[in-house]
Amino acid sequence: VRTDGGKPSPNGELNKDQIASLPFAEALPDQTEVSIKVPVDKSSKETGVLCPNPVGLIFSVFQGAELFGGDESGPTRGVRKVNSRIISATIDNAFLSGDVEIRFKPFTDGSDPKCSFYDFDANAGLGAWSSVGCRLFKTPSKAGGEHICKCEHLTNFALLMNAEAPVDEDHKIALHALTWIGCILSILCLLATIIVLLAYKKLRNTRQNQVIICLCLSLSVAL
Repeated sequence: VRTDGGKPSPNGELNKDQIASLPFAEALPDQTEVSIKVPVDKSSKETGVLCPNPVGLIFSVFQGAELFGGDESGPTRGVRKVNSRIISATIDNAFLSGDVEIRFKPFTDGSDPKCSFYDFDANAGLGAWSSVGCRLFKTPSKAGGEHICKCEHLTNFALLMNAEAPVDEDHKIALHALTWIGCILSILCLLATIIVLLAYKKLRNTRQNQVIICLCLSLSVAL
């Protein structure tokens, strides 16, 4: 799928000028966002049966994840999101002779990339992204480069990433310290407010200040 082949149609579909058959080179040509290489064999490795009919190949490219959902399955569900085109392939009258190779250029920079396919049986039949049978073969040396995935099967493939930039350790320590300082100061101010309101009978007897005292107590306990 190329981005220099004209504008998409108003309903978001890819037009025919945006999809092209390209020789599978060492790297994706400029403006190419996704490609797939399917190694096929006319005979089965297990049974040796030869398919007499012509090999059929069907490819589909999806501009977004609206038909699939953007989350992955498992304990990290919701952390990574689809950050690439979605591409699928099916073959007829042939067998896979090796791993399927998919190359993605992500939409935006992110971290923790994961090669995934859409498992329609996951999540109690609602479907979710899974990485079973897929692995990340190569990552780019610079931002905006291509990620190479290899999978053992054919289905709908996408690159999932954490779109949030990773926080380094120094920043984590600083954020942790600021959080503690902010919480301590907040508790001290809340306690000071409670003490002042309770110290003066005129203040603590009003309904409004009684509500403020209860609110300060609740916030102090929560912090």
